[in-house]
Amino acid sequence: MEINFWNETSTLYINGVACAVKRNTILARGKQTDTTQFFSEWTDEAVRVLTNLFCLHDGRTLFKKRVYFENDPLGWDYTTRGWNKIAVHDGKIFADEIKTIEVKTTYAIYPDVSMKNLFDYPAQLVVDYLKERGITTCPLIK
Repeated sequence: MEINFWNETSTLYINGVACAVKRNTILARGKQTDTTQFFSEWTDEAVRVLTNLFCLHDGRTLFKKRVYFENDPLGWDYTTRGWNKIAVHDGKIFADEIKTIEVKTTYAIYPDVSMKNLFDYPAQLVVDYLKERGITTCPLIK
């Protein structure tokens, strides 16, 4: 099975508006296929997508205890300009205003790989990747 580096792009749509994008490079066996996750109900999995995948911070208002999501001030910010269209409450979007959540993940082969990229992945996977490309011995040792 072929091993390749892939550009993984996940786009978050809330109420049909593209509001966050997360890009990542992965090393994986086999062909990666594009996926779509759709949530029309408020579930734990939907909350995990928002908080874990897109690093949104969840909280509750002081008096009414309404659940909201906003950028994590100490974490990564994957939001786009579309976030300002749906987060009209000082950068927050309330959970009860979210009707649908959709995450589209697309993959494209990553053409240029450096040694620095290889150091971030498990050794056996990297060795198999190099063997597939004809590198069977260390070029530094003669």
